[in-house]
Amino acid sequence: MKFMALVTFGVASLCAVLVGCGEGRKASSSPPPEVYSIRVEPASLRLQAGDSAQLAAEASDLHGEAVGGTPFSFESADQQIVRVTPTGFVTAPGTTGSTEVRVAGGGRVSAVPVVVSAGPAARTDVLEAPAKEAAVGESLGTIRLRMTDTYGNALAERAVTWRVVQGDGRLIDAATRTNAHGSVEATWQAGRVAGAQVLEFASEGVAPMSFTAVAHAGPPARLRLQLTNAADSEPPRIPAGRTSQLVARVVDALDNPVPQAEVILDALAACGFDGGHTSTDASGATAPLAWTPRAARVCRITARVRNTDISATLETRVIHEAPASGRQ
Repeated sequence: MKFMALVTFGVASLCAVLVGCGEGRKASSSPPPEVYSIRVEPASLRLQAGDSAQLAAEASDLHGEAVGGTPFSFESADQQIVRVTPTGFVTAPGTTGSTEVRVAGGGRVSAVPVVVSAGPAARTDVLEAPAKEAAVGESLGTIRLRMTDTYGNALAERAVTWRVVQGDGRLIDAATRTNAHGSVEATWQAGRVAGAQVLEFASEGVAPMSFTAVAHAGPPARLRLQLTNAADSEPPRIPAGRTSQLVARVVDALDNPVPQAEVILDALAACGFDGGHTSTDASGATAPLAWTPRAARVCRITARVRNTDISATLETRVIHEAPASGRQ
């Protein structure tokens, strides 16, 4: 009887040690699987300023099995570049650059790289404007522009076009793409013909921009004298006693008329020419000056442009005009 009691006591003691008998087995529970890694979708983000995206995270154990019920937290490494909500909604508020969003859960952390670039083109600013006028063939200066998005971020490597739409000017060293700072420039040269000059700048996403200027005549280069009603000969011939009109014309080196040039004509008493001075109009011509030669001879009328060394001589032959004969 003592032996049986000992056996009974031994079984009960072993059951207590193993905690696996009867009521004890039902009360025990297994610990949750340990989180080994966090997978985030998408694994990286490339956004434009103002864009947004949603992140989704999943925890896995050592065997790659999903660990359900794992709470996650989301944190931006630089909130000026991206911001993130507690649910993983990412927004790019407007600043460009690179950063990361850190996702934590179950004692593990995963980083999502984020790159934010400039958004669509929104505006063009003039950093350097051209001159409003220049002599024909001369430089109107450099035009320098900067393209940005809505948030003021520079737009690099954006294609641009330049086009001369009025005047015969030309562009020198005109860039066709913006640089890393969003800038682009060109040097504008006025055309060879005096008058209005118009240049147009264009790029996708922004309104075209026009620049206007005026090319005026260069300094006087040549003086020309011309007589009305003179015979087409060399030298030209005019009848004595008949009034002619003398006109002076001043042009620059490219034959553009020079306005407001003062022309001085020397008197020639022997030919009945009183001389005088007058100024050119917008067409580069002086008002007609009347001259009535008195006698037949060769006359050489000289003129010069004030404050220059430019002069001209008009040689003409004054002839007697035979009276018309009639029948009796």
